[in-house]
Amino acid sequence: MRRFFRDHLTPLRVILAADALFEFAVAAALFAAGGTIAGWLTISDGAALVLGAVFAAAGLAVAVVVVLPYAVFVRVLGLANVAGGSVCWILAAASWDNLAPEGRWIVIAVADMALALGIAQLLVLARDHDQARR
Repeated sequence: MRRFFRDHLTPLRVILAADALFEFAVAAALFAAGGTIAGWLTISDGAALVLGAVFAAAGLAVAVVVVLPYAVFVRVLGLANVAGGSVCWILAAASWDNLAPEGRWIVIAVADMALALGIAQLLVLARDHDQARR
């Protein structure tokens, strides 16, 4: 049993699993309370549902990378998380006055989490490239 965890529960896979859970949690929040969150973000209910679908699709993609952690996929995922987090920060700054206080902290929390996960994925990959398949 210990060997299973040592071989399969690497730091890279733990970070990737956390990323998948994050993506699914954001999608679930948008699907469950889309109207309320849409109001906070000053977007339409339909846009909130589309955004939820994008996060759900991202969660599925990350789940595949957890199972098949090829280095190129992990690198692309890490860069996408950093880019997505950066875009969220830029959008938050650009529309700060239009966002409700709740919307501000939601956008910033999502941005920070995406940045943290992306940086962690890239650092783990750079530190121990053998954790990912080539």
